[in-house]
Amino acid sequence: MEEEQLKQQSWYHGKISRKVAEKLLVMDGDFLVRESLTNPGQYVLTGMHNCQAKHLLLVDPEGV
Repeated sequence: MEEEQLKQQSWYHGKISRKVAEKLLVMDGDFLVRESLTNPGQYVLTGMHNCQAKHLLLVDPEGV
């Protein structure tokens, strides 16, 4: 998915920190995708599970 397409998605929040992402999540099941600040060009899925924020690095299997 291209950057412009990502920006149109409600779950995409661009370049935000882990702390900011965690503050946006309220209930279990809430999630968002953000660009990593420490590893530009990489994306992170941040979700709320059992009242705890989890951060999962999204890896492209094609290495692109």
